[in-house]
Amino acid sequence: MKKTLLIALLGFFTICRASFGAVEGTKKIYVVMSQSSCLIQGMEIRETAKIGSLSFFSLKSAQKVLGNPEDINLYPRVRDYAWRSMGIHLQRGWRGLEKNKLFKLQIFFNDASEKVIDKTFGAFPGLVFVEGIEISEGTLLQSIRPQLERAGFKVTDETAEKGQITIFFTRSEHRVNRIEQWCP
Repeated sequence: MKKTLLIALLGFFTICRASFGAVEGTKKIYVVMSQSSCLIQGMEIRETAKIGSLSFFSLKSAQKVLGNPEDINLYPRVRDYAWRSMGIHLQRGWRGLEKNKLFKLQIFFNDASEKVIDKTFGAFPGLVFVEGIEISEGTLLQSIRPQLERAGFKVTDETAEKGQITIFFTRSEHRVNRIEQWCP
């Protein structure tokens, strides 16, 4: 009950601080993640209609708030929809339960280059609230470790994992590198 209320309040907070419509320019982006929800600029991008017991991401909803993807890349087993200027990626599966479904959201904080293609991931210009924990570019593991552990994340020097959400840290500085949210 408390978690649901906290997530609802954070969602309301992002709606109040962010405007609706496609994100443009250097405007701050606000994301609120929980195990079953993902709000970008106050808009839910998880499908409301569940397939079986799974709720996948919606490209249509993502496009409403982010605009059209800047790139679509094909990798083995996935198609990657990339908003590189915002460091946001959605992946569509090619087989199994994820076939033709958007099953993974990635938010990159460092504009690292991709080895498979000659492009970069992009860098996220905003705030992410993961289970109520505020994360932005430069966030150090040591500054959020106690909150992550209280929220039930299994924390190591390289990752923090809980259910469908994984937070990755750089090995050398232990800064947040990216956040991934998978479908349930």
